Amino acid sequence: MVDDVPWIVVGDFNSIKEDDGEQLGGHPRPLSAMAEFNSCIHKCGLVELNYSGCKMSWCNGHRGTSRSWACLDRALSNTALIRCLPQVLMEYLKWKSSDHCPMLINFVRDMTGYGPYPFCGEVHGTGLIRLAAKLKRFKSALKVWNKEVFGRVDHAIKVLEECMEFLECQLQDGHVPDVECEYLRSKVELELWEHREEIRLAQQAKRKWLKECDQNTRFFHDFENQRRKSSAINRMVLPNVVVLETPKMVHMEALNYFQNFLTEEGLNVIP
Repeated sequence: MVDDVPWIVVGDFNSIKEDDGEQLGGHPRPLSAMAEFNSCIHKCGLVELNYSGCKMSWCNGHRGTSRSWACLDRALSNTALIRCLPQVLMEYLKWKSSDHCPMLINFVRDMTGYGPYPFCGEVHGTGLIRLAAKLKRFKSALKVWNKEVFGRVDHAIKVLEECMEFLECQLQDGHVPDVECEYLRSKVELELWEHREEIRLAQQAKRKWLKECDQNTRFFHDFENQRRKSSAINRMVLPNVVVLETPKMVHMEALNYFQNFLTEEGLNVIP
């Protein structure tokens, strides 16, 4: 039956479900349109997905008191999808150039971790073992430097986006000329930073293409993804004919094996 097949409807419905909390500013929307929209949702057996982010997904882009917001963009699904993926979540992303904010749907499955990854503990030894440990710490320090010092473009964009989100919330509570000016100034500055970032990414992509050529094609990436999936170890048979049936069992057996190996070699492993 169709009801047993998971499906989802996402997009701009150009209508709201209720006038309380789903529209700010602008002319009131017809009650008949809202009633028809709610009736359609009910007859189709749809439910609204859980979401995060600002619910006002559309803005008319006007200035001052003529600016209005509304919740026009939604993600609706049938109950079969909720049963299959109970943790599915829709997120309203940051505003960009469009008058509608982007929407991101995360189809999250209930994945259980297997504890800490192996080989992450500090290993005491001599020679190459100590060198490898120092290089690992140096790599972590480089990542922090790249994020907090070299990669300031992403930081500037993030700060401006958060500033615009805060100012937009203030404007939704009521029009204030000073807040309006600050909002427009931050918007122009954000566009400049994003333009710089687009140029940088375009140059980086061009260098990568010249260096790797066909390795940047979609076929190459699809092939690599398929190869990576096919090489995953989900089941293992040990020399003593013991069968490891789950990835968790394989994970724990590999961890125990290398811990025993390091112990036999006289190396101390601190988990």
